[in-house]
Amino acid sequence: MNRSGPFSNRSIPAVKFPAWEMLTIMINQLTQEALVLDARRGRILLANQAFLSISGVPALELTKMPLVDVMSGLEWVASLSSGKEIELVRGEEKILRVVQSFPVDKDNEFFLVLLNQPMNEDGDGEAESISKNYLKLVQLGEATTVEECYRIALDALYGFTGAKILAIYRAEGDIPRFTRVATSSCEKEFPQSVAAVQNLMQEGTNLWMAGNRTSNELQRFAMRSGCKYLAVRMMGQPGIGLGLLAVADDEVEPLESLKDSIEIVATTLGNALQSLLLVSHQREQLDSTNRRLLYRQYMYENSPEGIFLLDRDLNILECNPASEWMFGYSSAEVTNKPIESVLIGSDLLLASLESARKGTPTHNSGVLHLNRRDGETLSAQLQILPILENEALEGVVVFIQDVSENEQIRARTQQLENRALIGEFTAIFAHEVGNPINNIYAALQNMAVLMPEDDPQAQRVQQCLGECNRLKSLMTSVLDFARPLEPYFEMVDVGMLVRRMVERWRPKLANANIIPRINIAEDVPQIKADPRLLDQVFTNLISNAISIMSENDQGVLVIRVRLDNEVPNLSQVEISITDDGPGIPEEFLAHIFEPFVSKRKGGTGLGLAIVKRIITSHHGSITAQSFTPGTIFTIKIPISPNGG
Repeated sequence: MNRSGPFSNRSIPAVKFPAWEMLTIMINQLTQEALVLDARRGRILLANQAFLSISGVPALELTKMPLVDVMSGLEWVASLSSGKEIELVRGEEKILRVVQSFPVDKDNEFFLVLLNQPMNEDGDGEAESISKNYLKLVQLGEATTVEECYRIALDALYGFTGAKILAIYRAEGDIPRFTRVATSSCEKEFPQSVAAVQNLMQEGTNLWMAGNRTSNELQRFAMRSGCKYLAVRMMGQPGIGLGLLAVADDEVEPLESLKDSIEIVATTLGNALQSLLLVSHQREQLDSTNRRLLYRQYMYENSPEGIFLLDRDLNILECNPASEWMFGYSSAEVTNKPIESVLIGSDLLLASLESARKGTPTHNSGVLHLNRRDGETLSAQLQILPILENEALEGVVVFIQDVSENEQIRARTQQLENRALIGEFTAIFAHEVGNPINNIYAALQNMAVLMPEDDPQAQRVQQCLGECNRLKSLMTSVLDFARPLEPYFEMVDVGMLVRRMVERWRPKLANANIIPRINIAEDVPQIKADPRLLDQVFTNLISNAISIMSENDQGVLVIRVRLDNEVPNLSQVEISITDDGPGIPEEFLAHIFEPFVSKRKGGTGLGLAIVKRIITSHHGSITAQSFTPGTIFTIKIPISPNGG
């Protein structure tokens, strides 16, 4: 067998195909003309010395020429089936050859072509056998699993050596041993595991012959099994091998080419395994990177903070959905626009952006007031960070936290604190003013008793008594509003409570020509509530309704009580009180539950505020709807004060 080294055309072509090095070694071991073709492009990629001799074309020029320019007739070799004769023409010389072609890749794009002498059947068979064995190894470059690599390597190893007892061992990383991972179909099998001794891990192929001394477990197995020989070759680099190839036979002596064959299989399998390990590692890294990118994209798209990504010139590259919602611009609208055309309203922002361009971050801008697209103001805190690589600015990222709600809560808290202070002061004031009013009222009563009936000042005294009564009522309401509520909960039948209230008010309703209508559902359960406070709520609402409808000299008062299960896991009793009076002006409707807001003449403006406090203390809600005519007050109280 010709063992001449690779020829001069070893430069890798622009077109890639599987196992370049393997094919180069293979065709140079063949005595007949051999070449590798790119059938789709019609070019020769590799040729051995025998083909170069008959073509007369230098190796460096060969890969650049069309097939027909190399030798006429060569353009047909890839399309001919194996065993067909072809006539090749070189100048005036005609050369007759028998074609054998083998696809190198799965897509049938690259072919190995052997040009055999006619009537040379023995040479054809040997060359075909060698070619098929090498092409098996070429398949290792396309294997996708380690198991597939093992299967191909065992098949090629058998084809090269003819040995019956074959095994592949894998090196274990955590313990100094080799574990058998693949074996040939033979009654005699190599041990499942062997110790990683030094003479198994040396460079080259270790050949043991029958009759020699044994120095490791594999050799002792071969001796016990009556093997003629044992060849062991490590895959990978010495000292850090991936595993072992073991070849033995109990009937025939080793071939002369045994060591070379095992070497080429071990090298090819080792390279294939390393490639698979590298691809697997890269795939894991890629999967990990993709997962991180997916997580970051999810965070970016679902973050409650607005995010703007800017280039070096502070132009917008993109923004996330939260920023679109905050400012009313879509990402497509603002892309490539200057950031200052979107974030408008604060000179401090521009200074922070310029600092970011110089590499200085702003971690907390404080509360800035920016303008939305619709003209509304957005209270926000900004974090502006430069994106640096090797101290060079690549871009800027702006994080925006909407603190409008926080600002509203802070303002509301401040308002409540102020109201609490005013309430405390008002309670003290009402208490202190109450005594002088009582004294004035008593004095006026004495004056009224002592005055003659025809005294011209008697009417004025009566007017003063009425004003004193109004002041006393106002002071009582102020004290009720300022006094902390302390509800005492017990089981209350709201339907029964409403019926009693209406019966109590029936004479006054009749005097005002108002017709009461009550609708109480049968499935309304009892609730935990303070009946005294609920009585105060209904009294206030019914009194207001009567007062409003009295202006029309007639009216209808409708009270409905029902069970409300619209909110999941929250059962409530709903009480609605409806009148057909003139309604509440829109400008008053949003403020009617605030203190000192009243449209009714002589009203204190505290009644509905007290009603709101009572309902809130029961963890309920009260709303008002006004029509023309008519007003509906809707109260919802949970069955349990804890909201159950």
